[in-house]
Amino acid sequence: FISTVWPDKLAPQTSGFPAGSSLPNIDKFGGAFYAIGIAIVVWLFTWWLINRTNFGFRLRATGENAFAALRFGYAPVRTRVISVLLGGMFAGLAGGLLILVINRALILGISSSYGYVGIAAALLIGLRPALLPLGAATFALIAVGGNTLAVVAQVSPSVSLVGVSVCVLVLLATRSRNNGGTSLT
Repeated sequence: FISTVWPDKLAPQTSGFPAGSSLPNIDKFGGAFYAIGIAIVVWLFTWWLINRTNFGFRLRATGENAFAALRFGYAPVRTRVISVLLGGMFAGLAGGLLILVINRALILGISSSYGYVGIAAALLIGLRPALLPLGAATFALIAVGGNTLAVVAQVSPSVSLVGVSVCVLVLLATRSRNNGGTSLT
């Protein structure tokens, strides 16, 4: 899209979206309030889905022990496929909101490391959906701090990724120690 279908003539991005195709503006924050509201609704839906539905139980059972879930009559492959499709749908929604609120065009490398940061946030909260805002806020602070450090101190923007990596290593080390040092899970 960036280079062939809808290129911008001045920058390596698509042409800007037409007027009226973004979220409504509220004060100086633009459509961020709507994007945050949608993210909260998705978070609540995910928490409900995992903790209060039969599918959530199947998902947790498959994640804990797929063989036992199969013996219990669940279909682990189908459960995994549905969970990956749901995750992809929510990732696409997040990407669409990011584009509509921040850039108003599709730019190269817009989300180059968000997947890895998401995995790190999931590790931080111990895979508990109720704590997701805490994990997201922690890694958002690391990312924003790393980007600010990159501008102020003239260092590489990858500093925030190093911060995320250090957090993951510390989390894995402390979990290993708490589990008797035999496992990293």
